Amino acid sequence: MATAGKGEDSRTSVSTGEVDKRSKAVPEKAFSFGPFQLLPHQHLLLQDGNPIPLGSRALEILVALVERAGDLLDRNTLEARAWPGITVEESNLRA
Repeated sequence: MATAGKGEDSRTSVSTGEVDKRSKAVPEKAFSFGPFQLLPHQHLLLQDGNPIPLGSRALEILVALVERAGDLLDRNTLEARAWPGITVEESNLRA
């Protein structure tokens, strides 16, 4: 497991899975932080190995934040990730 690189929070680590040499599959990135493991390609967040129910938009926002840990992401970047091609009114957003 590799430690997070430049621009990433030192408490977040990134690992890639093994690639089957017979296939052309790309290894999946996994992000670990505290008791959590985020597997973006499986659309899965685990806490101590147990799946955490998370909506698709919440997961997309979490992935965007974890991928760019330590960076400030603006609203437009997050909206483009969670609501691609859709205009979102501020009154429809809730935390």
